Amino acid sequence: MYDRINIHHNTLNDCLYSGNLYLDSLLLSLDLIEETTNELLTLDKLITLVKHARDIYKYKHPAAKAILAEFKHDSKKNLEFDSLNSLAKHLKGDRQVIREYLKGTKSGYYRGIWKFTYSLFLLFYCFFLKKKKTVKNSKKKKKTVKNNKKEINPNKRP
Repeated sequence: MYDRINIHHNTLNDCLYSGNLYLDSLLLSLDLIEETTNELLTLDKLITLVKHARDIYKYKHPAAKAILAEFKHDSKKNLEFDSLNSLAKHLKGDRQVIREYLKGTKSGYYRGIWKFTYSLFLLFYCFFLKKKKTVKNSKKKKKTVKNNKKEINPNKRP
């Protein structure tokens, strides 16, 4: 069965006994699920399911940082890449030069039309700004009450 599905036996054992998802989408188990019908997948259906899961699965290294490539003239052509390597492959460019644009040691646009930023940083920055605004809005404002042409501040002690 290992040969038919093209899965390494250690990977299969890891998925079966520790409950890890195979290709981040398939749960492989030896346990009987009582809530379902007794209809089991045939080997051919399992093979096609695994092939389809492999086709759509994108491996991402844990240390890879997502990069947003902004097109200078048209924002519809902006692209997001999972890693520096995939960006360099797509643009057929040098990773070291692209890295210099990302770090800011080179200014301007790459090849005159591309600007690069780390996407994770942008997401964190936007999240931080939203959180900061909600904290500012949630602070208690001092309310003043006019009483007989006198202003009384309820937060201030007499």
